[in-house]
Amino acid sequence: MHTIARPWLAWPAIAFLLLLFALPIGIFLAGSVLDPVPGLGQFSRLLESKAFTQTLLNTFRIAATVTVVCVVVGYLVAVRIATLENTWAAILIGLIVLTVWISLLVRNYAWMVVLGRQGLLSRFLQALGWIDAPTSFLYNEFAVVVAMTHILIPYVIIPSVASLKGIDKSYVRAAMSLGARPAGVFRNVMLPLSTPGVATGAVIVFVMALGFYVTPALTGGRGQMMVAMLIEGAVSNELNWGYAAAQALVLLAISLLILYFYNRRYGVSRLWGGA
Repeated sequence: MHTIARPWLAWPAIAFLLLLFALPIGIFLAGSVLDPVPGLGQFSRLLESKAFTQTLLNTFRIAATVTVVCVVVGYLVAVRIATLENTWAAILIGLIVLTVWISLLVRNYAWMVVLGRQGLLSRFLQALGWIDAPTSFLYNEFAVVVAMTHILIPYVIIPSVASLKGIDKSYVRAAMSLGARPAGVFRNVMLPLSTPGVATGAVIVFVMALGFYVTPALTGGRGQMMVAMLIEGAVSNELNWGYAAAQALVLLAISLLILYFYNRRYGVSRLWGGA
């Protein structure tokens, strides 16, 4: 463990984080117990609200579904990339990273074009004879999961590839020399050793999915309401900043709880590439 010889060098960075991140968020969240009057009235309203409870359950269901799909598909892609030569692996990783740089709004509108009534999917299924008329695949949970998976899957692929690339090849050779088949090598060597990378991707995807707003708002329907959409409604429709802050605080507490258990199992430093 390295210690900072001159701790005062970190003070500007700490001041920057406090002033531009911690302070504004803290002021907003403080409204949950101060606005409109001091007390826990906003949280009492949350506990009595069936709409919030149902929306919270919807948020967890959608976030969990997206996380599972991202982990399964992303890990299979990561395994294939990890077995390629470094040049091809670097090219594919670069393409995956490139998708993250594309505007979130653009990617959502692209899926609206693909899944719309006159979209590519509808025309393709018509050409196959599986549907008789143009059909929209938007405004349901399927559309939300597909769009969110496309947006979040890089966060599983990249740490999984790093974890797989970091496996000592001598372990694989030793397993094969002892008579293990390829499936056995994968199941008993590669999968357990790459689990921390997969877990890192999974927790990032799940926590990010909990706070999604744009994608479910554009591609989902009323049944796909998520907490972020309720927060926006409390601010823009009710002008009730205290109620919005209470909802945000609940979502933040859940996210921090998830990170706590992740830290207990793997160590939170893995989220930014630490050992």
